[in-house]
Amino acid sequence: MLGYAWNEADKFAVGFEHELPDEVLERLFVALHRPATCPHGFPIPQIDDAELPATPDLYALEPGEVAEVALSGSTDPELVTFLGTLGLMPGVEVVVVEKHPFDGPLVVTVGGQDRTLGERVARQIYVNRRDHPGERGSNQRKHA
Repeated sequence: MLGYAWNEADKFAVGFEHELPDEVLERLFVALHRPATCPHGFPIPQIDDAELPATPDLYALEPGEVAEVALSGSTDPELVTFLGTLGLMPGVEVVVVEKHPFDGPLVVTVGGQDRTLGERVARQIYVNRRDHPGERGSNQRKHA
């Protein structure tokens, strides 16, 4: 609504959170149609929420597994911009094609294109596993 890209969304958010009166925050929440997640994919906690749902990071998946990107584990604008250039945003389906041994790179298909990610970056992307491509919201597993 305000014209900021998703990698810029938190630029002012921290200030809003601490400076705006609760009444203004509530009106913004309603004006945004009560979103369940922030632009990075993090759940917006409700008062009665005890904890965020557990989701594995992308690197925890094995070749052949299918998942939907749930959220970025980082709000670092450079990393979020990089993930955006690869198409790795909340709600996007990924298929693990290849996982190299000894913390080697991970190859995933995103939007019909193969993308190679280092272990450190792949651990910054949290996902919900799926049983089949195109499936939404199924087979969510908690990790230890």
